[in-house]
Amino acid sequence: PLSSPLSVPLSVRPSRPVSPPQTLKQQRDKLRQYQKRLSLGLERERALARQLLRDGKKEKALLLLKKKRYQEQLLDKTENQISNLERMVQDIEFTQIEMKVIEGLKIGNECLNKMHQVMSIEEVERIIGETQDAVEYQRVSTGGAGTALLCTGQGWVLYPRATRLGM
Repeated sequence: PLSSPLSVPLSVRPSRPVSPPQTLKQQRDKLRQYQKRLSLGLERERALARQLLRDGKKEKALLLLKKKRYQEQLLDKTENQISNLERMVQDIEFTQIEMKVIEGLKIGNECLNKMHQVMSIEEVERIIGETQDAVEYQRVSTGGAGTALLCTGQGWVLYPRATRLGM
């Protein structure tokens, strides 16, 4: 008997695969949230340390200031980790682009090899020559910018456009 998807525990259900850059970006976002929490805690502890100093509780205020210094060090380490994660994400994304380019070059190379199998170099040169001849014929038949090729009863004649238009 088939089991319904709901009866399978979450840990066993297949999930959508997460790419390495996505995982790193998620870690970066979590580190930023942690950073915000630490910053808010630091502000509260500064205010509390000031209050303790006003109340004459110098030892507790010093303890809070030591804790604050430790948390500031944690913030610095977190910032370094975020920078490293962002660099890793950029490196991975760049490498993925490079892999796509290399794959495209491989496909292009395979296509060229297949074309070489179908056509010889002489055949390609013949086609290029015919194309060049057709381009030259078209250029001559339009006569460039100032002339036109016209058919008269006696044959083809190259006339200046001004003459043909009666100018």
